[in-house]
Amino acid sequence: MMHNKMADRPESADGRPKVLRQVNVVAIQVELVASNPAVDVELIKSDNLETFYSCTLDEVE
Repeated sequence: MMHNKMADRPESADGRPKVLRQVNVVAIQVELVASNPAVDVELIKSDNLETFYSCTLDEVE
């Protein structure tokens, strides 16, 4: 499975299942599919402690 092959890049690997979950949510709403198989895909835990920097209000102005 592609998700497991990208285990060294967990943030990238988890992107595909997250998108497929949302696509399937819409597909269920418009009755194209009956269930969401992407819900069963476990996301890979990241050891990356870095997060996005949040600007302060002063920095924006």
